[in-house]
Amino acid sequence: MLNVNDFLIIVKYKFNGCNHYKQKLLSFGLVPGVIFKIKRIAPLGDPLEILFNDFTLSLRKAELDIIDYRKIVNCQL
Repeated sequence: MLNVNDFLIIVKYKFNGCNHYKQKLLSFGLVPGVIFKIKRIAPLGDPLEILFNDFTLSLRKAELDIIDYRKIVNCQL
């Protein structure tokens, strides 16, 4: 479960036939190795607002579901 102020690192993209989401995220700079912070979560959990490289981006749950990520403890951007 994700919470506000969690830090995540992108490990890789999962293949589930959603190449248009993958291409969109890659074009924004969300590539493996990027660390991002959960800034805000909508009341029903969709969308989420993330912060990375001084850029704020709103992601739908379907877009986040294709990312294989890991939580990072004690991280600051």
